[in-house]
Amino acid sequence: MSMFTKKQEHAKIHVLPLWELNFDKIHRYIEKLGWPISRAVAIKPTGWSYQQKPKKQNSNQIYQKDVNYKGNISIWGMPYSEHSSFTELGLFVKSLQANSIIPTVNTKDTGKMQVWLCKLL
Repeated sequence: MSMFTKKQEHAKIHVLPLWELNFDKIHRYIEKLGWPISRAVAIKPTGWSYQQKPKKQNSNQIYQKDVNYKGNISIWGMPYSEHSSFTELGLFVKSLQANSIIPTVNTKDTGKMQVWLCKLL
């Protein structure tokens, strides 16, 4: 079974632009689909879900729960950083079964960049 589909009606997961992850726009998106949807869960990547010090003594939890509900829609703020480790990037690329990668940063030395990209694919 393929992870991706071009047919919207076959998808169980829909990806929206970050700026559309609010209750009004998600509600409008669901209405536009015209499907019976019992609930929608939005995962909004953010760097603001970390806490400096754990709230409880002897706790190593650094994630602060960030979730908001409105009707059948919930929006979860999830910790995110653009500074992923090479291992994390490699696992992500492998899970997507990507055929190519288009770098957007540090692209001045294309030879060096290609060496690293080949290691990810």
